Amino acid sequence: MPKLILEGLTYLLWIALGAGMAFMTFSMLAKSIENLDPNSKNVKKTVGFIAVSRFLRLFVTAALLFGAVLWNVWYAVTFIVALTLATWILAVWHHKQSAKSEVKLVTESKVEENV
Repeated sequence: MPKLILEGLTYLLWIALGAGMAFMTFSMLAKSIENLDPNSKNVKKTVGFIAVSRFLRLFVTAALLFGAVLWNVWYAVTFIVALTLATWILAVWHHKQSAKSEVKLVTESKVEENV
C-alpha cells in the first residue's frame, strides 16, 4: 500500500476515534443525568457512578491521546480536533432536542389547562 494512502487512512482512524470518544462520552453522560432522580435515596451512589465513569472515560481519552502523540503529533492534533468538534455538534444537537421536548411539554400543559 502506498505511504500516502496509509497515512490518509491513519488520519481517518484518529478522526473516527475522536468522534467515537465524543459520542460515547456524551451519550453515556446524558443517559446518566436523565436517569438521575434527586428525590431518590440512592442519589449519592448515582452521582458517584457518574464521577467514576467520567474519570475512566477521561483516562481512556488520555491513553488514546498519548498513543497518538507517540505515533505522530499531527495524529494527536487530529484526534483533539475531531473530539472537540464532535462534542460541540452533539451539545448543540442535544440542546435543540431538549428545547423541542420542552416546547411540547409546555404546549401539552396549556392544552390541559384549557380543558
